[in-house]
Amino acid sequence: MNSDFPRPIGPSPSSEPVRNARKGRSASARPARSDEPRDKFQKSKTPSAEPKAPTVKVSYLPQDPGMLPPQTAEYPADELQAGPSNSRFRISESPSFPPARPNAEGHLVFDVEDPRFDATQAFVIADRSLKMAERYLGRELPWGFSEALGRDQLLIHPHVGADVANAFYSSQSGSLNFYHFTDPVTNEVVRTGQSADVVAHEMGHAILDAMRNEYISSMSIHGGGFHEASGDIIAMLTALQDDAVVEAVHAETQGDLSRPSAITRTAEGLGESIGHMSGVQKDALRNALNNFRYADQHFLPYAPPSRRGDDVLAQESHSYSNLFVGAFYDILTETHTAISGSERDFAKTLKMARDITGSLFFRAVELGPVGEPSYREMAESFLTADEVDFGGKFRPILEAVFLQRGILRPEDLAEFDQQRAGLPELRLTAPVEGKKAAESFLKANRKKLELPDRPYQFLDKRTNESGETVLLYKFDQTFPIDGAEFGSLEGSKGQITGGLTLAFDKDGALVSRCLDDITDREVEDILFHLKRAVGDGMLVAQGTGTGNVQGDDAQALLQSLHLAKVSTPNGYVLRRAPEIWG
Repeated sequence: MNSDFPRPIGPSPSSEPVRNARKGRSASARPARSDEPRDKFQKSKTPSAEPKAPTVKVSYLPQDPGMLPPQTAEYPADELQAGPSNSRFRISESPSFPPARPNAEGHLVFDVEDPRFDATQAFVIADRSLKMAERYLGRELPWGFSEALGRDQLLIHPHVGADVANAFYSSQSGSLNFYHFTDPVTNEVVRTGQSADVVAHEMGHAILDAMRNEYISSMSIHGGGFHEASGDIIAMLTALQDDAVVEAVHAETQGDLSRPSAITRTAEGLGESIGHMSGVQKDALRNALNNFRYADQHFLPYAPPSRRGDDVLAQESHSYSNLFVGAFYDILTETHTAISGSERDFAKTLKMARDITGSLFFRAVELGPVGEPSYREMAESFLTADEVDFGGKFRPILEAVFLQRGILRPEDLAEFDQQRAGLPELRLTAPVEGKKAAESFLKANRKKLELPDRPYQFLDKRTNESGETVLLYKFDQTFPIDGAEFGSLEGSKGQITGGLTLAFDKDGALVSRCLDDITDREVEDILFHLKRAVGDGMLVAQGTGTGNVQGDDAQALLQSLHLAKVSTPNGYVLRRAPEIWG
């Protein structure tokens, strides 16, 4: 295997000098395949004799405005359409704003103050995030909404509206949506689509929705928290694809990743402005440098107190995400430290650590639960990804971090090892094509897989460049929402999803099995979360004519639990709404 780590993917930035970050702002083990990322991460070589296609320069910022200078990415001219757009993205500009058209040289280069810059910024960062995800997965990633909407392009609205300090991903419309607003202290117009972190975070929701379409409907604090954590993790990994950001991190930390930097702070500009609105000093929207530990949700408030939001863990999804994001950054830091023992080049070792942890994250989702992703299950999926792809090389780091954070307990590790050791010898003897073949395969092997009796439905089949196959199955369960404490939700039904993930290597041998069964405790925890949201006046129930968010506070709306009434074979049920704010 090629032992070289891959280079950052996507369009390449120009080599403008890097400025310092802005000053003065608050601102059972199977044989190991390799110690390095797998062959599928390597780029194919282009014959040098081929003439280089004409390129189009597109302007963007690698971080929030004021942190690093604008740069230009280059795209083959035959891959870019007006907007800019390509086969996966289409900019849809408001009629109130000028469209981004090429200049006389055919390039899309604009000053940061020009509203047309927001279109190129959102396009470049979104495109880079998707290419990164596909590189780590080793396969193309169709959108989660493509089948329902009959469309392969994600819409990007760089100026969807005013006076809202937010942005959102909508699975219902297949779009990313960015607002602008005025900072009440500086009187500056803040455009959320100018923040690379905000764009990449919203893209993180779209990418996770493409990988696990059921997660977006989860009403549990873990489901909502992991969706938000994925947004911040993908924003961090996207930033690290840019050499300018890597250099800035080195300058700010002096090589010590335990210090704050551009990759530990998410959306500095937006966070600072939201702090101005709430009267709380903030240097970022969220921070991966934290010391949160797992606590049962019954001990957590629904939302953090308004003046202590950054140091209190709460049930609300953005707050609860901090726990898993902090764990992920710990893994990145410890991996970098381990690599740095034999390699002194900071940029090289940080990129190596980026690719290891990036691979672990995306593969953990690929091999992980189908329906309700608890933090414990996702941590165990990191262990599975490490064993399948790296032969368990990073187990000590993963184990130490997840134990220290309280996400895993020693008994969880013992049970995980027992399950891995008991993985049955099972092989795909023929390609599984279509729903009937997939369900027949499961029926024939249910006893060998030691599966409980559930109404399994085939969901999807994924294959990657390494020849691996992943089969996904799901099952749903409804539950009553009874009691006066649920307010206007009383008398409704909720729905929870479980499932099964089976992964096979290129030779057809089973390498992992993840059963995500539904327990009474999971249902009870969802009901408790609903009661907390109703009791605290933090409920928005779309399409039901109900809800009890108090006043028009934008922060309260952001932190609210957004539900929607969904038609299913089991009748109308409540699920989390298919739009994720922030």
